[in-house]
Amino acid sequence: MTMLRAFITSVAALTLASCGNGSGGTSAQDDGPATLDEIAIGDVIMGDPDAPLTLVEYASITCGACGQFHTTVMPVIKERVDAGDINFIFREFPTAPAEIATAGFAVARCAGADDYYDVLDEFYDNQQDFFNAIRSGSAGDMLRDIASEYGINNAGFRECTRDRELFSSMMETVRGGEELGVTHTPTLFLNGAQLGNEARTPDGMNAVID
Repeated sequence: MTMLRAFITSVAALTLASCGNGSGGTSAQDDGPATLDEIAIGDVIMGDPDAPLTLVEYASITCGACGQFHTTVMPVIKERVDAGDINFIFREFPTAPAEIATAGFAVARCAGADDYYDVLDEFYDNQQDFFNAIRSGSAGDMLRDIASEYGINNAGFRECTRDRELFSSMMETVRGGEELGVTHTPTLFLNGAQLGNEARTPDGMNAVID
């Protein structure tokens, strides 16, 4: 099964998973209005769009190697973004359990472009807790907690994780990655050229940018 077909399957599964089968009653917040003022569709650019170099990462929040990359190399990337050397684009490429990764990415998108990368940081900085929640079956609770930190109530969370335009945009991202030959995460491109393992360390990333 290709990543794209697996992703489409995961979207169908998510429609069921997001309905909620908790044992408790609904709260007043559950019946409140959705709070989705903005959904970020398409590429969210970190840094100056006119920077001389564009670094693109295809990755998943349920990928341990991506978490390691985020911990060790993202600080360098952010430094080079701040220096005006590059702009950075993260593109979602969900890995197993894809339905959980997809829901997490939906939360990041629904938090809006200004908070998109902050939400990704939240997932990666707490990735071990996220993995534990997935194993214990409480990932939905963690997703809702993170969503609430960015002003998305339970009604908004349900709306977000069922948004067809959002999922269509994610599928286009996955399809585009597959067309570029992305088969694993993280996969990196600098001005369209795929990078190898040399870019997986802080020194290596600085070297390829230089």
